[in-house]
Amino acid sequence: MTLLASISRFMSRFRHPVSLPEDVANDIGISVSNNLNFNEFLNYLSSLHCRPTKLRKYMPREEAEALFHSALKKENFAYNTFFSYYFDKGWLVLALYYDREGRLRRLNVQCPLDSKISSCDLPLAQENFLAEPSFS
Repeated sequence: MTLLASISRFMSRFRHPVSLPEDVANDIGISVSNNLNFNEFLNYLSSLHCRPTKLRKYMPREEAEALFHSALKKENFAYNTFFSYYFDKGWLVLALYYDREGRLRRLNVQCPLDSKISSCDLPLAQENFLAEPSFS
């Protein structure tokens, strides 16, 4: 990390003292600036432009959960896992939902009560199950 990036990250701590938008972004594979306020960050997460690159539909549960390094809290249940990040407006929760085989089916963002967005699903790219057919 360069000196300028370190200073910028330090300054972002005044706006986001616990979790940073960059923490969530790095965990799910999106690019976002720490200069966004919480509502701008939520608006980006709920926009069509937000497409996680690290998570894929049908990926194994163990692989999906291993991506979350910055979450402050992790809660495991039979068919879902909640990863929580704390911002000035409250907790932001990323909920991963799995099928009976333990494959990721859905990624949902749950927001604090005082935000305009209470919940939204993020689009997941498809996992390739079968190898490409060879025509040799």
